[in-house]
Amino acid sequence: MGYREIIQSVRNEGRNTLTEYESKKILREFGIPVVSEYFIKDISELRELSHIKFPVVAKGISKSIAHKTEKNLVRLYIKNGDELRREFEELKSVDGVEGVLVSSQITDKREFLLGLKFDQQFGYTVVFGLGGIFTEALKDISIRVCPVSDEDVMEMLSEIRSSKLLGSIRGYPPVNSEKLKEMIISLSKLPEKIPEISEVDINPVMFEDGNPVAVDALVVLKD
Repeated sequence: MGYREIIQSVRNEGRNTLTEYESKKILREFGIPVVSEYFIKDISELRELSHIKFPVVAKGISKSIAHKTEKNLVRLYIKNGDELRREFEELKSVDGVEGVLVSSQITDKREFLLGLKFDQQFGYTVVFGLGGIFTEALKDISIRVCPVSDEDVMEMLSEIRSSKLLGSIRGYPPVNSEKLKEMIISLSKLPEKIPEISEVDINPVMFEDGNPVAVDALVVLKD
């Protein structure tokens, strides 16, 4: 299902907010790197994940629950198949959960955020900064009007206070700044293709061997 079909389906259901699964499908279609994952609706489908490398993450996906952490719908560092089955059954038992996203656990603990928002005065703006649990507390972000240039992005990466985390630190490799730049530019151009978008929240952006991937994402459409 392409992005147009996804948006039409969401509209038909009277929703403005896409699920994480729907949001990531759209981002992936426009070249924004997303963590490799599997959407499982029935416990029998877990057999198809025999090749997956543990530890893994499991997230309950619901059309009515936008913020999963607050509802305990995110289970981290699942160590084996038996544990995954138990977590799957628990998540599916929650009212409104239609399926479970399973992905490998990223061990690089650096977390950033990347966002897009429509502003009545400035139009679309893109934001990059420190993510995860520190987003609200530290508010370490940089903002530019869309679409952004290479120079804009390099300024954004350097002007946040936590920019040193993008380098080699505590055994983690330096972040691939070229890939991160492409990711930010791609997001800033998204409204050119999908003018219905009101905002996009990618938090966290994490790193696999230094390469950025969207680990969680939320797309909201205009009313």
